[in-house]
Order: sequence, then C-alpha cells, then structure tokens
Amino acid sequence: MRRTLCLLLLALLALPMGAKEKERVRPDDWKKVHYAKDEILPDAKIGEGMATVRACVLGMKPDKKLTLFIGNYTPLDAPHDFEGMFPIDDGTVEAQVPVRLTRQVLVLIPELEEAVAMVLVAPGEVTEMLIDLEAEGCPFIDFRGFMARTNKECTDDFWETLQHRKTDDLKLYDELNKQETPDQRVQFFKARLEAKKSAINKRRLTSASKALLRMEAENDYRSWTIYFARNYIDLQERTGAEPRIVDSEAYMKKLSEYEQMMPPSSLMATIPDNDAFEMTSRRYAPASPAFWAYNHWYGNACDPYTAQLRLLQTVLTDKILHLTDKLREEITLPDHVAILQAYDDGQERKREDFNRQAGVFFHTLDSVPAKDILPALLNRYKGRVVLFDIWATWCGPCRQGHRLMAPMKEELKDKPVTFVYLTCDTSPAGTWDEMIKDIPGEHYYLTKEQYYSLLEHYNSGGVPTYGLYDADGVEKWTRIGVPDVNQLKAKILESLP
Repeated sequence: MRRTLCLLLLALLALPMGAKEKERVRPDDWKKVHYAKDEILPDAKIGEGMATVRACVLGMKPDKKLTLFIGNYTPLDAPHDFEGMFPIDDGTVEAQVPVRLTRQVLVLIPELEEAVAMVLVAPGEVTEMLIDLEAEGCPFIDFRGFMARTNKECTDDFWETLQHRKTDDLKLYDELNKQETPDQRVQFFKARLEAKKSAINKRRLTSASKALLRMEAENDYRSWTIYFARNYIDLQERTGAEPRIVDSEAYMKKLSEYEQMMPPSSLMATIPDNDAFEMTSRRYAPASPAFWAYNHWYGNACDPYTAQLRLLQTVLTDKILHLTDKLREEITLPDHVAILQAYDDGQERKREDFNRQAGVFFHTLDSVPAKDILPALLNRYKGRVVLFDIWATWCGPCRQGHRLMAPMKEELKDKPVTFVYLTCDTSPAGTWDEMIKDIPGEHYYLTKEQYYSLLEHYNSGGVPTYGLYDADGVEKWTRIGVPDVNQLKAKILESLP
C-alpha cells in the first residue's frame, strides 16, 4: 500500500497543466466508442470469478518495457492488499483481478508516472481501456465494457482535480487559517462537504459517477475531521508554507500542537447519523474505496449486508486485536459465512504446506496463550543458546540485520546456538515464505496477540527486536533496532555452556 501511494504521489507531481489533446490514430475497434446514457452503481452482492481488465496501449516504443499495475484495495476474501503487476506485450495486456464485489481500483503504469486512473471492476465483468502514451493530457482516453461511461467520467474528473491541486491546496490552507476556533473548523468542513455534494449533483454525469464522487467527498471530510493534525501538516508541506518535517520527534511535537486546533471533543460534532453518510449506509457503497477506508466505523452502516461485509474484512485482516472471535459470531449471512469458511479452509491448506518445511512453524503455537508464548518458545530450546529475532517482511532494518548477521551465523554454525525468527500476519504469508528461504534458522508465524506480547516483554514499540538467552533460558541481552554484530557475537560466545 505504501508503495502504491508513493506511485500515486509521483503521478500528482508530474501532471501537465491545461494540456490539450492532440489527434490520435486509433485501432479500428476503438474508432467508435458508444457510452450509455446513464449508469447506476450496482448494490453490493458477493459474486464468483475474477474481473478481467484489458488495455490497449498506443505509442508504445518497441524497446520500452511497461507494466500495468492494478491494486490499492484488499480483496474481500484476502487478509492483505492486492498489488498486481502485468507486463504489457506488443501494446496490449489482459489481467485477471481477484474481486468478489464491484470495486473501484487504482490502475497505473509505474514506468510512466502520469498514467494513473481509478476504474470500476466486478467479478465476471470485462473492463477495457484505451491508453495513449503520446497524449498531452490524461493517457486513459476511452473505456469500454463494464461501467464504461462512469470510468471515463471518473478518470477525467480525477485528472481535472490533479491539475488544479496546487491552487486548491493554497485556497484550502488560506480558508482554514481564517477559522479561529475548533467549532468554526467543524462548521467549515461541514459547509465544505455540503458545497461539494451540491456541485456534484448539478453536473452532467452518470448516477454512478455522482455517487462515487459524493462518497469521495465524504471520505475527505472524514479524513480531515478525524486526522486533522496529520492532514494539516501534509497541507503545509504541499503548499510550501512549512518545510517537510524529517525528524520523528519534531513531527510528533507538531502533531500534538495541531491536535488542539481540532481536539477530540470537537470530533463528536462531526459524527453523522447512521443514514447521513452515503459511504456508510447505502447498499452500493462498497464499490467506493471510501466505504473501506474506516473499518472501525462498520457500526454506522444501516444495511445489514454491507455492515457484515465490513465486519468480514475486519475479521480477515485481523484489524481489531482480541475481538476477532467475537466479531466472527456476528457474521451470519450465508454469502459472508461462505467467504469466511473458504478463507479458513485455505489457511488450513497453507498451514499444512508451510509446516512440511524443516524449521518452519506456521501457526503451530496458536493454542498457546499470548502471555505464555515466551516460556513456550524457550522450552523448545533447552540446552542451547537461542537468539530471538522479532521481525516483519516489510521492515527494512530487519532485512539489514539479517544481512549483517549472515557471516556471524556461518562462523557459529558448529556451536550450540539457534537463531529463531518470529513474525505474524502483519507480514503477508506468501512474502514471508519466500524470504525465509534465504534466512537460515527456525521460523515461527505467530498470532498477533503472541507477537505483540513478545514486543511488550521487551518494552519495544517496533521491529527489529532481539532477545538472547543462555542454555538455561536466562535472558542475557536484548536490543531494539539493528545491533552491532561484533557486540552480539561477543554476547553469544559469553552465553555458551
């Protein structure tokens, strides 16, 4: 997700201002594109099959290798974001995208930062797009198939918004600074949201485009009213009003200062009635990224079907620690229960495959209470020195530590020392499985509760975190962050029986 947002930010900075399109030579089957008079967002319904995305790319040079990225969403039956990279061969590409509902997804060409769009896809449906690399404006020039007119309108609107972003940011910053109290800021954002919705409703767009744009406006409102301080700092940086804050301590201090501009007591005034927000109450809302942006607001959804969709993804992504089992009990609709059962079956098959590997323990200790996980692990290595390395696949310093320790581990391979690597499902299982092949040692995939219990034991707020124990299970050394390998080696040698 972080990589996706970076690509999107680069796209924002690369846009031409007010560019006019030049004449294009289209393939015969794209010369006449007919759009529907209107399109309506379909109500959410869990479906079978993949969504098909096809792209025809004009102006592609023979020696240029390009890929089509599709992502920025979490499939309903998966615990992690989907990020697909599909090679564009001879100017065409066809991609199969895992979705169980109609969803608006991010589509871009990473090698060309300006080629970016938001596109609706659905299971069993085909979404087609014509991309012109020589276009002076938006490269996504036409659409066919599923919700074609809506995709065209939303893409055009997206580009228009990006072209005026700098001006709009400056205007917003100026208007915000005129609000002197938290109550005035609350009223400002409410009025801004209503003005946006009113303007959208007056535009000549499909009903689906209007709904998506209104929900996007609601999402922007919710983001500002919940994360005001963070957004205000970002706005200052984008407008050049303040330099980018690189020091984390300075950032937290500034965050604390700006939180007083919209304190928690003011936020109560921003929470709408259950049916006030389209993005939380309409049956078609799951098509919009806005619906999924705030999983902890699932209680606001009026429609039981969409409410349980939000619950289902909360459970599968395990976003609310210690409540997953309770939330599972609230999932009762047949479609949703079937997704949950299929996921559980897949996890069991994955568990069996992983655990056939020597030194790999995938969820084999799930029955151990979180508070007992450390003694349970130590009990497995009685008589040996053991180094616990708590890490994550997405953690750069963790990988740096692995590389730095590799020569030391080779030197100690004949000593009674075991290197034990501990992670949980904040690291995608597939990525973890690939990475551990190059990390000699024993590997455990724990529950989140167990993982965070270990971090709490070491008073650690992050990874990598290390704990060294002698052959009797006595703690000899701990470290948060990449260690000095020579110091670590000396500690290990001191701990040998």
